[in-house]
Amino acid sequence: MTTAENTQTLEEPSEGGVPDWAKLVISGGIIAALVSGLLAGAVALLAPRFARSWQTHDKRIEVRTLLATEMSKSFTTALTTARRLGTGLVYSPNNKPESNKYVIQTEYNRGFGEWEINSSRVSAELSARFPKTAQVGNYWRSYANAVEDYFRIAAVIPSRVRQDVLRDIKANLQYLKPLGGRSAAREGINWRAFYAQDKFAKRTRFRTSYLLLYDRLLAIGDQLNRYVLSLRPTV
Repeated sequence: MTTAENTQTLEEPSEGGVPDWAKLVISGGIIAALVSGLLAGAVALLAPRFARSWQTHDKRIEVRTLLATEMSKSFTTALTTARRLGTGLVYSPNNKPESNKYVIQTEYNRGFGEWEINSSRVSAELSARFPKTAQVGNYWRSYANAVEDYFRIAAVIPSRVRQDVLRDIKANLQYLKPLGGRSAAREGINWRAFYAQDKFAKRTRFRTSYLLLYDRLLAIGDQLNRYVLSLRPTV
């Protein structure tokens, strides 16, 4: 009798005819706990991934910005130095011929040497940061050669060497054409004026074309900067 009563007691549902465990399910307690647990697990699993993704994104922006800044500073400084040399803005305090020659040569060597160092450093950085985008490195090397030629145009060099320099800078400008910008012809650059052998600053056509070529190279540098900022560097 006792066993029967106990059995009956165990099988009796709680008030309302619904077992306690079913009430708990219906009330959402178990479901809420399960959902909460799943969410907590998902957050614990995905949060580090999202954090790493954002860190990588921020790092890429930082790398691109620093690299573009270094590029801009180096080519702007080099082109400005060459422009001053080619338009007669570099001279000694006493403005004597021998003193001027020494000052101009010293400034030329300094500016040209710094550009070789800075452009090589940027080239190495581009190769490291964009291993899958060889084109950007090719563009930069071609641009670096064009800036070197810009320096040489304002130097006293043999006629045959000058012809090679002018041929080289034209080829580099043609190669860089996909970056955009107007052609040298449309910008009014008189290439024949660059065949002058000396006294560049006193030749109006030379100065005018040299300044136009400066604007052209500066614009290409800016376009190259924008191209770098559009890429995804390795971090």
